[in-house]
Amino acid sequence: MKRHCASFLFKPPRLKRPCVATIGTFDGVHCGHKKIIDSVIASSRKLKIASLVITFDSNPRLILKKTFSGSITTLEDKKAVFAQSGVDYVWVMKTDSGILGYSAYDFLLFIKKYFDIKELIVGDDFRFGKDALHGAHNLSRLAEEFEFKFSVIKKLSFGTRAVSSTHIRSFLQAGDIAAVNKFLGRAYSFNGIVVKGRGNGKALGFPTANIKVGEHIIPANGVYAGMCRVGKKVYPAAINIGTNPTITDQSRLTIEAHILNFHKNITGRKVELIFLKRLRAEKKFPSREALVAAIARDVERIRAITC
Repeated sequence: MKRHCASFLFKPPRLKRPCVATIGTFDGVHCGHKKIIDSVIASSRKLKIASLVITFDSNPRLILKKTFSGSITTLEDKKAVFAQSGVDYVWVMKTDSGILGYSAYDFLLFIKKYFDIKELIVGDDFRFGKDALHGAHNLSRLAEEFEFKFSVIKKLSFGTRAVSSTHIRSFLQAGDIAAVNKFLGRAYSFNGIVVKGRGNGKALGFPTANIKVGEHIIPANGVYAGMCRVGKKVYPAAINIGTNPTITDQSRLTIEAHILNFHKNITGRKVELIFLKRLRAEKKFPSREALVAAIARDVERIRAITC
């Protein structure tokens, strides 16, 4: 039976419930993160107490004004994955200078006001407290003082590469969707709003939905085989990311989806683009006719992959 997941924004009620917890940004909620979360859930069920994920409403790198190329998952996406995993509670802390300025001791003291942590499970690269100075060694020492068990999960690797949000961002920027999806353990996707476009796709015989997205990292320019979720239905789609060099001489990036077997006007609606495979890089063709022929080939390949 699926367990209900309660989500708290910023400050939860002082439940003081005993729980097994983990703490992290969890951008992507990738396979490595899932390994930690699965350990939290397994331990909580063994002890017959609640499971708790503590995360943040935005990436701390933004507040600290450090280099940040964008989110792999939005907060709502993360909460959905946590709930699907079977977590009992998700506590979303407000990422501000107050939280980030806590010492390790004060941070744990703040958490203990709301939940009675019996075990804390983190990854071996976990850092916390002011300036991220504190890691597993400090937590192990503080665990004795705060009277909870402390466990460290070894980082997951595929071959020689550790599964990390940093590597996933690099794969996205290179257009390596196969690697992205392997590390995530699911197909990469993001939501966006359909906006009015220039009508170039329709003029070529392949009408497209132009998508405006928010904070997500956009994969490298190119043509992708994917799916488009409209409402509750999912349709095969040819997804193009780029500047349309054959048609226009512009630098503005556009994200377009030619949705197969779909003929409705969805301007203004929210859709989800799901990336399955990169077919080719963006290319400037010698003529419109050559471009149309290439799109037709792309669509047939996508039809074979998705239908």
